[in-house]
Amino acid sequence: MYFVLFCILVAGPGQGRAQKQINLGAGYFGAGRSAPGLVLALELEPFQSESFSSPTRLNLGYFKDPDYGVAFLDLHKGFRKYFRSGLYLEQSVGVGLMATYYDVDNLYYFDRYRNSIRFKEGANISVMPSVELGIGYLLGDTQTSQNRIWIRPRIYWNLGFRNLAFPYAAIQAGFSHTLNAR
Repeated sequence: MYFVLFCILVAGPGQGRAQKQINLGAGYFGAGRSAPGLVLALELEPFQSESFSSPTRLNLGYFKDPDYGVAFLDLHKGFRKYFRSGLYLEQSVGVGLMATYYDVDNLYYFDRYRNSIRFKEGANISVMPSVELGIGYLLGDTQTSQNRIWIRPRIYWNLGFRNLAFPYAAIQAGFSHTLNAR
């Protein structure tokens, strides 16, 4: 399963792309009501047609829970469908790394088999697979717009702490600007 996910994420652009855009974005990242944060995104968006693209996005983010802080870096590959009104829908799957900084000296976690895991002070690195669905809107003229707003609900996992049966949920809302279109 991880091999398939890896192949999807690293698959390079194919032939027949009409146009490529480089987008830079920033937004709010909220992992629950008590964990606000920030996300920065750099995106390469090749178009297959005038209304369909397959963006690859690199996210860098941070959020702070009352008990811990998390910095993450992940790579997403997905699909985006544009409508004439300027509205667009998107979906993506990604994988990355998250570094969790706990606000306690020592933390022990016991799983259902009574195995204990000790989390150290400083960064506790773990794998972060995630899926996103999104809706956005192109600001201004839909043919030449370089600015967009978006909201992306996210489901993600902290595989160093919890298994796939217990995902986390987050919401991202932000703004993107097209740096380069070719």
